[in-house]
Amino acid sequence: MCLIIVALMLILLYALSGQIDSLVLSEILNGHKVEIAQSWELFAVLWQAGLLAFLAGVLAVLLIMKLFSGQGGNDAK
Repeated sequence: MCLIIVALMLILLYALSGQIDSLVLSEILNGHKVEIAQSWELFAVLWQAGLLAFLAGVLAVLLIMKLFSGQGGNDAK
C-alpha cells in the first residue's frame, strides 16, 4: 500500500511541476499589482496552508478510526 501511495505522490508531483511554472501570487496595493512570489517560490509563502491541510487530514483519519474502532471488531483470540 505504501508503494502505491508513493507512486501517486510522484505522479502528482510531476503534474504539479508542469503547472506551477505559470503560477504567480500577487496583491493589488493602491491600484498597483505587486508580485509576491512566482513558480516554486509559492511553497515558501504558502507552506502553512499545506501543513494545515495535512494536519486536518491526519485529524480526520484519527477521528474516523476512533469512532469506528469499537463497532463490530473481528479480533481473533
